[in-house]
Amino acid sequence: MSIQLPKYSSLVENSVFSRDIFKDLEGNGRKIMLKQILILKRYKEQTEDDVVRYLQTKVEELEGISSLILPNGVNIGNKSPLEEAIIKLNPSVLRDIKNGKEDCLNFIRQATKAIKLRDGATPSQYLYVKYGLIPHELKIENRDTENSRFYSNLLTYLLKQSRGILGESFKMSLLTNEWVLPERSDLEVLLKHMTNSSKTFEIDRYKYNIEEVRSILDAVYSGLNKDGILKLEDISREFLEDYAEQPVIALHQMSSINQIVQEQKKNKGLSIN
Repeated sequence: MSIQLPKYSSLVENSVFSRDIFKDLEGNGRKIMLKQILILKRYKEQTEDDVVRYLQTKVEELEGISSLILPNGVNIGNKSPLEEAIIKLNPSVLRDIKNGKEDCLNFIRQATKAIKLRDGATPSQYLYVKYGLIPHELKIENRDTENSRFYSNLLTYLLKQSRGILGESFKMSLLTNEWVLPERSDLEVLLKHMTNSSKTFEIDRYKYNIEEVRSILDAVYSGLNKDGILKLEDISREFLEDYAEQPVIALHQMSSINQIVQEQKKNKGLSIN
């Protein structure tokens, strides 16, 4: 049975939900009809070792691709920006990653924002919530409306176009215990103190509307249990790719610095002669 949230309609099964509301956007007392968009997913906390293993796997998968370049630098195949960045790393760096050279792997661990897991500890598991508003009369003629990514991108687009009035309002994460939600009363305490970041609850909005967040939590807690959370899309890999991007950028920067230093040494040597 698919997930049902009270008062919400399902736009994408087990992922995107909506409901009609009236809201005063301009503060003039005139309320207009809008659609609330609620996107639910789940993810597992990513670790430094996860990032290292991911990059080692990617380097092996992409091995040899760097030589398959068409004229004008056009790459063969449909590679992601991260994969293209990995391919363009210095060959010696790619070799060090693949062979597990310890100083290279330690550099990756230090450059990523992924957590360092304590001995014996297991990665935490989270419910991910993305919430926003779209015009009620917005006509969507797109075959991708059955894909949650479409609505996520729509919220991001409207946020930029409306200068923050519409589109994405906030994202939040709730710590679960083996995919069981935390006690609702614990969250109520955090809301009363306008908490933005804690181990249990994190929201990317510094000053948020408590009633608005509370209504979202009420819907989530009314319609979602462990079985429901397990039906949600697991976006752990998206977090992993984000965390892997950081050390790849740092490795490119390090290679550029090393190249500059070597050129300076070479030029200095030439000037002496």
